Amino acid sequence: MYQPTKIIVLNSLKYGDNGLIVKAYSRDFGLVSYFIKSLSKGKKGKFKKAFFQPLSQLNIVARHSNKGQLNYIKELDVAYHYQELYTDIVKQSIGLFLAELLVNTLEEHQADDYLYDFLDKRFRQLDMIEKPANFHLAFIKDYIMHLGVFPKMENPQPYFDLLEGHYTSVPAGPLWIEGQALQYFELIMTRTFEAVLALPMNKDDRHHSLESLLNYLDTHLAKYKPPKSLDILRAIF
Repeated sequence: MYQPTKIIVLNSLKYGDNGLIVKAYSRDFGLVSYFIKSLSKGKKGKFKKAFFQPLSQLNIVARHSNKGQLNYIKELDVAYHYQELYTDIVKQSIGLFLAELLVNTLEEHQADDYLYDFLDKRFRQLDMIEKPANFHLAFIKDYIMHLGVFPKMENPQPYFDLLEGHYTSVPAGPLWIEGQALQYFELIMTRTFEAVLALPMNKDDRHHSLESLLNYLDTHLAKYKPPKSLDILRAIF
């Protein structure tokens, strides 16, 4: 049975001579994989490769099979045309990193329309934002909140235990932060999305803050793998 849904493409892998396996987050079915048997050649084709770039937002009609099996797209059209995401190297690098982070943390077939709407809104915002340098930090903070694993930020102490997700008066556990790293972690976790975007940060501040956020995700999610695109992001920022 074919059903309509919206998807955000996360990655794609070439299959055979002209096929493609596309991993995407769908509004109604969560994280799923679609099999494109044959990509179109020429401008008028239905399944052009450009449609399946990371973060592409599509309206599709597809057949969704049982868990663990590939799904098939019958029809599609572009839901949102990005203006700068694929031409601005900074925005493109952030987008690739966040797409990989989602693949490495989301569970298969875990549908969440609230999360989908959040991703839809934020990726459109990334496309149009003037100063994206802190975007990935603000995004991860809100993503942690959507996943339901937000840390306890009450009763500040000199140290923060990333494993337990709360402050502590003495260093405890294998992962803890203090000093300036903790200061930025507090600012990111307690301010609004827009306020985090405006935080004055240098390259080292961003690196350390991102490391703290990823370490926190690593300790609080059953599924986590460090994104390979992290090195590219660090080189740009």
